Amino acid sequence: MIIGWGDIAVSGAALFGDILALLGAALATGYFFVGFRARQHLSLNAYTFLIYAAAAAVLFAYCVTLGVPLAGYADTDWAVFLGLAIFPTLLGHSVFNWSMRWVSATVISVVVLCEPIGASALAWLIFGTLPQLSHYIGGSAVLLGVLVFMRYRHPPPAASGAG
Repeated sequence: MIIGWGDIAVSGAALFGDILALLGAALATGYFFVGFRARQHLSLNAYTFLIYAAAAAVLFAYCVTLGVPLAGYADTDWAVFLGLAIFPTLLGHSVFNWSMRWVSATVISVVVLCEPIGASALAWLIFGTLPQLSHYIGGSAVLLGVLVFMRYRHPPPAASGAG
């Protein structure tokens, strides 16, 4: 809410983007809960193949339906597409999918809340986009919330032996 409040002053489009991000977070949570159950029975390769194939099929149908071209992009665009396929997908989401066999979907869903903070840092480094004060405050609140969750969700084991 803090980040969204700051974006109201920027534009309606920025606030709409925040609403889409919130919707995406809700859908990602559902994705992780379904994935957690599926990963108990499927290997990482089988699971990621199914998930990434389904995503490719949906994106292909989206492009065809809306007339978005599938070719004709500049080489720099293809480099960005490749970078997005490698880093956030194969190295990012595949790590989450790998960890679902051993870590609860709740923990993964909470840790995913840090993604926008990382994306903001990359936007600053790559594009020079400076976050607003509300983004710093909201991002700090998110990090604090994740840290509190991790601390009290998984408390350290009690010391053993006589003390």
